[in-house]
Amino acid sequence: RKERRRSWKRIAAVLMLLAVTAAVVAYTQIMVTEEKQTSIVLKETEDGINYIYVEEGRHLLKLQYEAEPDFEVGDYIYVPGIKAALDGDMKAIAAYVIPAEAGAAAREISLHIADMTSEEREIVKAGCLINYNRKRAGKE
Repeated sequence: RKERRRSWKRIAAVLMLLAVTAAVVAYTQIMVTEEKQTSIVLKETEDGINYIYVEEGRHLLKLQYEAEPDFEVGDYIYVPGIKAALDGDMKAIAAYVIPAEAGAAAREISLHIADMTSEEREIVKAGCLINYNRKRAGKE
């Protein structure tokens, strides 16, 4: 009988350890947020207009840049308050280029976004058309 009790105690201890581990994993999945980085994924010139595509999280944002781009794919762009900029006139959005190479200095640039309707702005703020429609369907 003592042997059985020890076995059950061991099994209970292992189950308790598994439960604590599962709780820690669940907590990190729910409460710990991942750091978001915005990086340049593509530069292109179309009809004399310079565009950069910036990836923020899982979303892609197309920005215009007046000067000849002096940064490379893989450099990071920090755009403080991009969602607030979407509510403004979008003609002068302050951004900072952080080069991918170690030790290079960050520099400020000015970007802008072509005119959009209020519905297009809401789609961009939602992240994509699917999220926008999902959010809109929830309100109706």
